[in-house]
Amino acid sequence: MVSDMRILSLVVAGLILLVQLHPDSASFYRQHLCSKLDGHCAIDCLTFEEKIGGCRADLTPLCCRKRKKH
Repeated sequence: MVSDMRILSLVVAGLILLVQLHPDSASFYRQHLCSKLDGHCAIDCLTFEEKIGGCRADLTPLCCRKRKKH
């Protein structure tokens, strides 16, 4: 009974570590989508760029791309 509780607690601790170590898959998808739109992830867009969405990565919240000249 005691060994079952230890195994269960080790499994739960291992799952918690995996969740913390595995990065958010949605941020990878947003970065891929940003690059498909000819953009890049940045902390802040430059003056000649427009904001086209969010990357939601750790330190790069914005997806920026150059403004198109009409």
